[in-house]
Amino acid sequence: MFEKLGATVKWHQNTQTITAEKEGILVWLKLGSKNVLVNNESKTIDVPAQAINGRTLVL
Repeated sequence: MFEKLGATVKWHQNTQTITAEKEGILVWLKLGSKNVLVNNESKTIDVPAQAINGRTLVL
């Protein structure tokens, strides 16, 4: 989703985390976690982030 919105996305294999940035907004999430940071502000999503077919799913 982030890539389709034109964000710069980076996958960090060692920590299983993703960062996405666009227009000064930085999003950080970790696979298996419901915790997300948006510009260093903690948010909670309904379902843990997960990888399916090489893509990250966030609900």
